[in-house]
Amino acid sequence: MPDEPITEAQTPEQIAEAAKVAAEEVTKAEAAAKAAADGLDPALVDDDSEPGGADPQAVRARKEYRARKSKEVELQREREARIAAESRAHTLEEQAAKSAKTETSKPFTSEEVQAAVDAGTITPLQGADYLAQRRATETVDKAIAREWTRYNADIRTNTALASLNEYSTLVPWIKDKSDPRYPQLEAKYTQLTDPNGLYALPKSLTTDLLVLEQVLGPIDKIKQRREVMNKRDIHAEAGGGGAGPVKTNGVTDFSKAPKHFIEFWDKTGTSTKDREAEMKIYNAREARRKSA
Repeated sequence: MPDEPITEAQTPEQIAEAAKVAAEEVTKAEAAAKAAADGLDPALVDDDSEPGGADPQAVRARKEYRARKSKEVELQREREARIAAESRAHTLEEQAAKSAKTETSKPFTSEEVQAAVDAGTITPLQGADYLAQRRATETVDKAIAREWTRYNADIRTNTALASLNEYSTLVPWIKDKSDPRYPQLEAKYTQLTDPNGLYALPKSLTTDLLVLEQVLGPIDKIKQRREVMNKRDIHAEAGGGGAGPVKTNGVTDFSKAPKHFIEFWDKTGTSTKDREAEMKIYNAREARRKSA
C-alpha cells in the first residue's frame, strides 16, 4: 500500500470551527475584491473583524474579540440611554422654567416701559409695540369677561322667569294687587330692595322670586301640597269624605278649622273650594277617630 499522510484526528467542534474560519476567509476575500473593484486599496478596508484560524491561539483571540465586541455594544447602549435621559430631563426643565415664567410674570406699567426707554434698555419703538400689544390683550380679556357675565345673567334671569310663571299658575292671587293678601308681598319686597336697608337688593326678577319664596315658601312644597289636595278631592268625590264646614248665610265658616290649617291657607292663598274639600276630609277623619 502507498504511504498516506498521517493527520491528527479532529473533534466535531474543531471541524465546525474550521468551517466557520473558512467561511470568514471567503467573506474577507469577497470584501477585498469589492474594494478593489471600487478602486479602493484592500489594505485600507476596515480590518476590525473577527480573527480567523483554528489553532488554540486563534480560538482564544476570537473569544477575546467577541467579549470586547459584546462590551462595546453594551457600553454603546448605555451611552445612548444616558443621552436620551439627559435630553428628556433638559426638555422638562425648559418646560418647567417656561411655565414658571408665565405664571409669575406680570405686565409692565406704562411708567416702567418709559423708564426702560429712558435708560436705553429698549427702543421707543419696542416700548410702543409692547404697550399696544398689552392694551389689545386687555381689551380681549375684558370682552370675554363681559360675555361670560352676560351669559350667566341670562341664565339666572331665564330660571327666575320660569319659576315666577309657576308661582303665578299655582297661586293666582299674587297677580291681583287688590287681594287682601297682596300687601305682605309688597312689604317683603320693600324690605329687600330698600337701598338703606340691610339687604339693598336690586329690583329684578331674581328679587321678585326671592320675595315669593320667603312669603309663600319653596315652589316644590306648594306643588306637593297641590298634589295632596287633588288626591283628597278625588277621594271625597268618591264618597270617602266626611261632612264639610258649616255655611252661614252662604258664607263658609272655617272658625273650627285647626289653626295651622288656616295659617297655611292664608300663606299659600288656598281657594275657598280647596279649603272646604280639606275641611271635609279633616272632619271625616276626626269623626272616625272619635268613634273608634
